[in-house]
Amino acid sequence: VIGFFTLLNVITGVFVNQAIESASADKELAALKQTQNRLSQVNQLTDIFQEFEGDGALNITDVEAALESDRLSAFMESMGISTDDVWTLFMLIDDDGSGFVEMEEFVSGCMQLRGPAKSMQIAKMSYENKLTRQWIKNIMDRVEEVKHMVEDKAMPSTSRPKRPQKQNSQVESYIL
Repeated sequence: VIGFFTLLNVITGVFVNQAIESASADKELAALKQTQNRLSQVNQLTDIFQEFEGDGALNITDVEAALESDRLSAFMESMGISTDDVWTLFMLIDDDGSGFVEMEEFVSGCMQLRGPAKSMQIAKMSYENKLTRQWIKNIMDRVEEVKHMVEDKAMPSTSRPKRPQKQNSQVESYIL
């Protein structure tokens, strides 16, 4: 009986070991396939860009015309990139804001936009949005201060009402 359980334990160990090796090989194969898929997409985007660019860069009109072709539109949709709003798409791809998209911008922009939004991208946008709101609040506070200074200069000191001093929070004073 003990010999039977020992033999059964060895056979189970062999099967488990083979399953672990197979899973490891599957992960490596999946990573290789994903890398090949990414490289294929980069090559296809490069080919498509070269097909539509005339002078080395595309402007928004060129992108609109290119998206009217079935090849670019279908390929971008297959990558999970919506082509419904061409203006927004162009602005997201135009990294330097020049109004022209060069091949590097086009390929890297499309590769970043492919698929659903990742949690890191959403967190980054949320953080940048928070910083922008703080920056705008600081500007508004400073404009208010300048307004009060102008009002104080324009009104004689006897007729102006006293304003309470605003207390800045720790975050506001750190930013200021």
